[in-house]
Amino acid sequence: MQAVLILVREIRSMLERSARRNPAVQEVLNGLSAVDLTSEAVLPWQPDLPDHRETLDLAISAIPLSLRAIASAVSDANEQLQWRVDRGIYYAKDADVGAPYLNGNMHCELIGPGGSAFRTEDFTLGLFLLAPRVLYRDHIHIAPELYLTLTEPSGWRFGDSPWRDFPAGSIIWNQPNEPHATRVYSVPFLSVYSWTRDVHSKCKVVPMPDWRQVEQGLPAS
Repeated sequence: MQAVLILVREIRSMLERSARRNPAVQEVLNGLSAVDLTSEAVLPWQPDLPDHRETLDLAISAIPLSLRAIASAVSDANEQLQWRVDRGIYYAKDADVGAPYLNGNMHCELIGPGGSAFRTEDFTLGLFLLAPRVLYRDHIHIAPELYLTLTEPSGWRFGDSPWRDFPAGSIIWNQPNEPHATRVYSVPFLSVYSWTRDVHSKCKVVPMPDWRQVEQGLPAS
């Protein structure tokens, strides 16, 4: 589990370097400061990669050289990580999240209340993967949320604002109940994520009339 510990520490280092240019990062760092990140605190868990192994490997290989330290840490920990697919974890089972998301998502909770390397009651941090050509449909949640993107580009929409593309290394901060959506192009989307509180709450889909158009406009290859 040493590689998992090194990965978490590298994520913390990345966030510390980002704190000056994005004050919202401090909320995540505050949560991390309460976690015992020592070898003795690592909980036993069973590594598991149920789906999307090739997609994950492709995503790791696509992390740019400017983020080579985190790329190395993710790669070294890869065989020790416990990944889960969201089919009713973050959403109600009948939520209209779309087949591409259901068939193309995976997350690894490194810190959190259940199935994590480090246990916390109301704070999570981990890795999130989306397959190429996935629209992660508009949704809200009461948990404040940070993404630290590791691959590029990724498209984002916040409320009624136009879509914007962000490079790897970007900080995305979603306030509670702020609608947001993500679209993935030909490169898989891999990101660090964190919910800083209200981690037991569910996401709710925010229907938008252009979902089919956006999904059809994503690159075919």
